[in-house]
Amino acid sequence: EELSALRECLVGTGVLREQHFLACLHRRRFAAVRRAHPPGGGASPAWNDATSVEGIATRIGAYLRRREAHRLLLPVSQSTRSVLRATLLRCQEHLYVCGGFNSRRALSSVERLGLEQDRWETLPPMCERHDEASSVVINGRLYVCGCFDGLQAGRSVECFDPEMQRWESMPPMAEARGGAFGVALGGHLYICGGYDGHRALCSVERLDPVAREWTVVPSMVEARNAAVGTVILGRICVCGGFAGQRALRSAESFDPTLSDQWEMLPPMSQARGGAMCAAIGGALYMCGGYDGV
Repeated sequence: EELSALRECLVGTGVLREQHFLACLHRRRFAAVRRAHPPGGGASPAWNDATSVEGIATRIGAYLRRREAHRLLLPVSQSTRSVLRATLLRCQEHLYVCGGFNSRRALSSVERLGLEQDRWETLPPMCERHDEASSVVINGRLYVCGCFDGLQAGRSVECFDPEMQRWESMPPMAEARGGAFGVALGGHLYICGGYDGHRALCSVERLDPVAREWTVVPSMVEARNAAVGTVILGRICVCGGFAGQRALRSAESFDPTLSDQWEMLPPMSQARGGAMCAAIGGALYMCGGYDGV
């Protein structure tokens, strides 16, 4: 009690800074733990990785985009800045191309373009072949969901860890689908619509990557295949697509924190599926696509 009162008085009068006190206390406690539990004659790779500036920075950088990674360098000391810069540059964004179709069969191959190096590199192939799959990035990992090989749709889901350079099979979706729209929001992966080999779908599923569980969420108002969309202002927006052979003008949105149903948006001026979509400055842009004619 007396020590706590003394600390409060020193902080209150400005003699002691709270953050400086906590930092010193943390360093002393950490040093005491290391003395009590030394790593031994030869430190293990796990210990060296966990306590090195580079090991910590690699994990931070893996979850940051390049701009945020550079912003991280600003408050650190000059002695560690060069190490951080070299490490974080290895975690910069890449462009991934996974699966597809080569006119003969669906593919499992994966390539990655390093935007700084300006060259493609071949990565380990996926566990299965995926054509017309959906891809989403969450927490620095790439998820590939579903497929359609021209005859039947698939439920399989795979996850790629760029740091480990390894694909991992994830729990399958509840419903087989290809040509679906995938997006990340609030740490979850959403898969919307698609085609099951017989009809367009309006169903929506959500994956919790930590719990590794799929949950069925409210269905869209309209069934749509080859739709596109994005997240804008905290809402999932899905636009266009095809219902059978008919291209759609309609668009709808869903806010998982506020509503249990999808809401229709104003229709586009032109029906289109397989278009490109982006959100810029609070506005939704739709580019190109196919109108079915």
